Amino acid sequence: MISYKKILRQCLLLLFVSLSLFISPNSVIFSLTIDEEVRYQRYNVYFLDDENNRCAVDVENLPSGSENEGIAFFYLASKGLSNEQSAGVVGNMIAESGVNPRRVQSTPTPEGDRDTPPTGSRGYGLVQWTPGTKILPDAEAMNKPPGDMQFQLDLLWEQLEGRSAIPEKSAGDHLKSQTTVDGAARSFMTRYERPANQSEGKQAERARLAEGVFYRYAGQIPTNNFSNSGSCTASGGGQTLGDFVLYNQYDPQWADKPYGSSTIAISGCGPSSVAMVVATLVDRNVNPETIATRFSNLYVPDEGSSWALMTEGPEAYGLSSTDIGTNMSAATEALREGKYVIATGQGVKPFITSGHILVLRGISDSGKILIGDSGHTDTSTQEHEASELAASITNMWVISE
Repeated sequence: MISYKKILRQCLLLLFVSLSLFISPNSVIFSLTIDEEVRYQRYNVYFLDDENNRCAVDVENLPSGSENEGIAFFYLASKGLSNEQSAGVVGNMIAESGVNPRRVQSTPTPEGDRDTPPTGSRGYGLVQWTPGTKILPDAEAMNKPPGDMQFQLDLLWEQLEGRSAIPEKSAGDHLKSQTTVDGAARSFMTRYERPANQSEGKQAERARLAEGVFYRYAGQIPTNNFSNSGSCTASGGGQTLGDFVLYNQYDPQWADKPYGSSTIAISGCGPSSVAMVVATLVDRNVNPETIATRFSNLYVPDEGSSWALMTEGPEAYGLSSTDIGTNMSAATEALREGKYVIATGQGVKPFITSGHILVLRGISDSGKILIGDSGHTDTSTQEHEASELAASITNMWVISE
């Protein structure tokens, strides 16, 4: 399990078509300290602010794997993929290799890592090209070692553009048509990776990994004009929407913390939802890890949270929890009274087809539902039609003091 830590703080991304002599036209431009510039330079990743000045980057005690995640994400973004599409690809890389260009299929790492792919049918590299030896002609043509990360990123992009000896342009075109993290992760898995097991559960797992990548890195790429200061901040903890405390299950503070036999990143929507309500109404210090640790016995392997969590969790902190089934009228009435509703559901976003848990946190001035969603980065600031949510909801609990 990769340990996640936000590695880029107080920096802005600027993507240039080209820079002078020492930077190639395909370089990615960021801000970075002088010592780190040497390490990133080999991947054509450069760190500068909007005035071409270096700004502070915290890379102390960088966990193994996180650096490669960031490099891959920013590389793909520099090529023109959206944040969502870039995250979808890197989420698949995490599932395939842990974003390790020397990883050999079905072998332990780092003991089994190799600079060149093994003979035979085993997969190799960032996306586990199978057989691994299929990348050797491109490595020779590019005059790069096959285990080199720069080579593998370049090869992947050439494939998606249809220019490699092993082209994947149709997969690349389909990926570029995706507008959500979930869609991009599923597209890359089914159109490019094409693993033997393409079940809904496996697709949802990769989508969750991709959501985590998006949460960790997309905030480093500004969507509006650059500020004059050449700096930005990315939140690494809970946020607030009015009086409501919002948590993201992919937050590096707890993403890889255990929840039963799983982790909060993969299966923590239940603990995150309970934590949001408890932190809002009772104790701001309660977070997803607090709930996941205290109620680890309520994780059901390969299923997720037991529905008992939505009763036992709030009640343990002195709150009332009332099961109202799928009665949306009762839910909206509770919201108008200032109460909160925890909802389970399966279906379209903000839910997912394999099942998700979130909080109904209020009603907007236009009469739509506001939510607290730990699994997506955009839904908590959007308004949702009650009828559309009701179509996916499988059960609800009203939570109050």
